[in-house]
Amino acid sequence: MAEAVHVLGMQPQIRGGKKKKLKRLESLRAALLDRLARWKKGEYVDLWSEACTAYPVQNRPAREATDEGNIRRAKECAQDARYGKAVAALLSLGTAEASEKSVAEMKSKHPAAKKPALPCGESEAPVAVEFEEDLVWNKVLSFPAGSAAGASGTRPQFFKDITGCPSKGQGWEAVKALTKLTNHLVAGLAPRELAPYIAGAPLMALNKPDGGLRPIAIGETIRRLVSKCCCQATESRAQDIFRALQVGVATRGGGEAAIHAVRRLVEELGKNPEKVMLKVDFSNAFNMVDRTEMLKQTHEKLPGIYKWTEFCYAQPAHLFFGEELLQSMAGVQQGDPLGPLLFSLVLQPLAEKIRREFPKLDLSVWYLDDGTIVGDVQDVFKVFELLRSEGPAVGLHLNVAKNEIWWPSRPESDPFPAKVERVSNCGVKLLGAPIGTKEFTTEFVSKKLKVLQQVCSKLEAVDDAQIEFGLFRGCLAYNKINHLLRTSTPAVLSEAIKQFDGHFRDILAQILRVPCLADEVWEHASLPCRFAGLGVTQCKTIAGAAFVGSCALTHELVCALLDRDPAESVPSGVAQLLEEHAEDTGLPHEFQDLVRGRARAAVAFR
Repeated sequence: MAEAVHVLGMQPQIRGGKKKKLKRLESLRAALLDRLARWKKGEYVDLWSEACTAYPVQNRPAREATDEGNIRRAKECAQDARYGKAVAALLSLGTAEASEKSVAEMKSKHPAAKKPALPCGESEAPVAVEFEEDLVWNKVLSFPAGSAAGASGTRPQFFKDITGCPSKGQGWEAVKALTKLTNHLVAGLAPRELAPYIAGAPLMALNKPDGGLRPIAIGETIRRLVSKCCCQATESRAQDIFRALQVGVATRGGGEAAIHAVRRLVEELGKNPEKVMLKVDFSNAFNMVDRTEMLKQTHEKLPGIYKWTEFCYAQPAHLFFGEELLQSMAGVQQGDPLGPLLFSLVLQPLAEKIRREFPKLDLSVWYLDDGTIVGDVQDVFKVFELLRSEGPAVGLHLNVAKNEIWWPSRPESDPFPAKVERVSNCGVKLLGAPIGTKEFTTEFVSKKLKVLQQVCSKLEAVDDAQIEFGLFRGCLAYNKINHLLRTSTPAVLSEAIKQFDGHFRDILAQILRVPCLADEVWEHASLPCRFAGLGVTQCKTIAGAAFVGSCALTHELVCALLDRDPAESVPSGVAQLLEEHAEDTGLPHEFQDLVRGRARAAVAFR
């Protein structure tokens, strides 16, 4: 592992900062370089003995959720502009200790499985993809600020620091060394004895509101980096594989496209009682999917990343939960950026079979493990039966009680099992968006607003106006409902938009410590910061732009899903919005120009 040692040795000179911090960092740097020098001399046993003495294995203590502790962690994250993590910390219910009960639950979420069969021998393995230095560097920079470390303790920030050295020459040498290491790993050349550790992760158990536990695994930084590079290198090929069948991987706006497609079918066929929509749900899908099939599909469809996939998944990986050593033996591993792609590869043959055997379906689309099937009742029921009979062979087991059927004119009788949930004809929630009547949408939004109000109520306890405002604008303002605005017409959301704008106005008044905001103050606050405003966007000003922008982005994909001609199709409601925009601004635009990006008219909506 000479490449890894070389990367660790690329320590930049410490510059800037307070003197005490500088002195401490210089000491750490000197100690690290000294250890690397001793490693190169062959003093492995002595270094290991010293490390075990200095850093004894300790059980990660459970963290109880207290308001004081949550607020403290939220402030720490907010000061680094990690607003998403700050809000998560504010709402945290804490972590569970590694008790007998929690260990049993973690084991149930990571079931035992046989060692996967390999599709080929080592000598027959395909040639691995090779990464360029620019790609590796860009993926290093793509790690969010404050990203956690895996079991080794190496944080992504370490790679950012060595590649971003003030001395460009030294920084680029680090990039070269890191590129050499990633190419070494993706080619499957690392010792197999390291695989359970490189592919392993420390495991935490987050308490869930319903009393259960949610496992959170933090993968090794180098493993995440290699997988990020694999995703980028295979993006074009993945688009060709999944096009118009799966929209959860390598597809921009895929979830929005599925929602727009269903909404259009409801407008056209909603009064036909012979139609039905099935929402498919699998049990613990990502942790149960079959690794033999995963390796087979990777070998056939994405051979350039096969060796890396085999390295990570051909044997169990270690999951460290307190003092317990669990094994990841089935499914894709949490914390692996390749996970969604590998899962989709396993699902693809099943999705293709559905499309092939039921050509009269109006829609068959998958967003990772969420399937949406629309068609005649009997055809959709046969798809349900096919999934139930053939899915288990590749680790996909239908969770019958969580499968849903819905249609605006659905009759009372149907052939589906009694356990399948029958959703009220007035509307359904699909991939986080409401589809149905205006009354259903208003009620859906009211529930969403109530949850948002509960979250925002915790802001007051932070007792720091600047941090409160950062959290509000960064995570709890219009961006909290951006998905809703992009997937629903403003006409359906008219009442909801008023409610959200009223809520945002009240929260801003609370942060500013004033009883209420005058109309002119609220309008001023909604201006961008460059115009002396606060950048608190009002929903009423962007709702039309958000919806038109989403329709333009996903238009060709929606038409592919529905087998329509993109040149002859315009989404419902878009023409009226463009007309209103032309009347207000005197700038007319054609929808097809927006789709092609020639007019760049989306800027005018901002």
